[in-house]
Amino acid sequence: MEENIYKPTRGKCSRCSSGNLVFYDDGNGKCANCGYEFTWKRCTHCGSTNVVYRDEGEIVCNDCGRKQVFLICPRCQSREITFAMNGLAVCRACGHEVYWMRVKKITEDKSVSPKNAQKLLITPTLYTKDAWIHYALNLQNASHNRIENIEVTIILNPEKLSPEAEKKTIQYIEPQEHAHIIFLLEPLREFRNERVMAKITYTADSEGEKKSETLSTEPLYCSVESTALYPREVLEEHWRVATHTMHKIEKTLNEIRFNGETLHRLVCDVIRDKNLYQIPYEPVHSSRFFRAVTKFFGHDHWDNLYACYVETIEESGESRLTLKFYASKEELLIPLYASIMFEIRDKIKIQSDVTEPGVSTVSQEQPVHGAEKKETKNVEGEHKPQVEVPLEKGYSYLIFESKTEKTFEIFRDMLKDSPGLCITTTYPEKVRELYDIKSATIYWLSDTETTAVPVVKPSRMEFEIMRAITTFIKNNKNAVVLLDGFENLVLGNNFLDALKFMKKVNDVGAMNHATILVPISPKAFDEKDMYTLRKEFDKTRTV
Repeated sequence: MEENIYKPTRGKCSRCSSGNLVFYDDGNGKCANCGYEFTWKRCTHCGSTNVVYRDEGEIVCNDCGRKQVFLICPRCQSREITFAMNGLAVCRACGHEVYWMRVKKITEDKSVSPKNAQKLLITPTLYTKDAWIHYALNLQNASHNRIENIEVTIILNPEKLSPEAEKKTIQYIEPQEHAHIIFLLEPLREFRNERVMAKITYTADSEGEKKSETLSTEPLYCSVESTALYPREVLEEHWRVATHTMHKIEKTLNEIRFNGETLHRLVCDVIRDKNLYQIPYEPVHSSRFFRAVTKFFGHDHWDNLYACYVETIEESGESRLTLKFYASKEELLIPLYASIMFEIRDKIKIQSDVTEPGVSTVSQEQPVHGAEKKETKNVEGEHKPQVEVPLEKGYSYLIFESKTEKTFEIFRDMLKDSPGLCITTTYPEKVRELYDIKSATIYWLSDTETTAVPVVKPSRMEFEIMRAITTFIKNNKNAVVLLDGFENLVLGNNFLDALKFMKKVNDVGAMNHATILVPISPKAFDEKDMYTLRKEFDKTRTV
């Protein structure tokens, strides 16, 4: 064969442009139309054709030792690759198939815990009670031509039930076939809180020797890593950034006093409405606490993965709700987070307002730090002062206040350990004098032309105001932003545009752990618009 190092474009021959190409596993290829021969394997670093394409998605050059991950088809160089959830990637241009993920191998004394499982890519099929063992067989042994004498053993709690093992044997399995190894589900349910081990023994005809792989996992915590979608260091950086922004949302619901199971089911109902697939996990009750965990998975027609982890713990009269969102792409997190959290917050508010005889409820709209104490009535008619609740940093707050004095005082107090930005309809020097604000950056929200103070115009909301807020938040860690004049933004533009602007501001604040304060008059908008506006904020307060 002539020495031609050639990469066909989208599966077409460079000589006759025919798409009728034949690719051989040794790295050579031939056009079935004109007979042109070529080599489709080569190292991108040194140009050598002595390279090996591993089925986990890694390219290794035997000459220079260079390793890299391919995101395009190694045969025809097309980017039209579909990454299926079973770990098989298929090129739509030439039909080449490779495995792009594998189950992480675990030693017997190191089971997967929720802590390290959270940092790895979640794949729905690997969490079913039997499929994760089946895919472990396929993905780990895909490099062999044929797998024979496969024996899979599930041991439930090996310390107690080592003789009681569930076994099934398959004569052979092709690497790209799906052999369903289904075990009885009842024994698994009985020991779902115990350690589960699976031992896989197989014989590969390419080597002729017997090998053994041992996997250990906790129920519902299966560790998966991607070796082809991203290099490992990129994947770790991706999860680090995503965890800091929207992946892990932890909130202590001190203001809600009802059974943890009710709260858990309420949240699960909202997430299930998003057409995510649910993996149930029964609640755990004890004399000290209530705990319930549920996982949800889903994907779109582009095979983008979504996942949500819900955990509810009620202990000593306090309910803690933990929501952890996952997605295969970082830009998918914010829409998923926003759509779910808004509905959860609304339903929690409805549930917290429902009272039972002799039981008092506390609304989520509690006085903030610096506000006067107010008295409310419980169902028995007794007056009970509400407790002042300080603002938590890193959230967006919609504050209902007829005048903005209290909000400015809160803003001033938060400047003690955080940089501050204020955009207000009041002249900046007057604000500094009235509220003793010295260190904050203040913009005047006005149409007045002046160079004496920084000015932003309400009509240039998407340009001047958005740029000022975004730049300040990104350049100052744990920033506090006070936007006084939302009503003016609505008058200078319209309510829908102002609402979209507010969502962008809150998203930027959430990604950079900034605190957003937006005071408005309780009677500024009608009930429908006020309800829509409330959904764009993490919390609401009345002062």
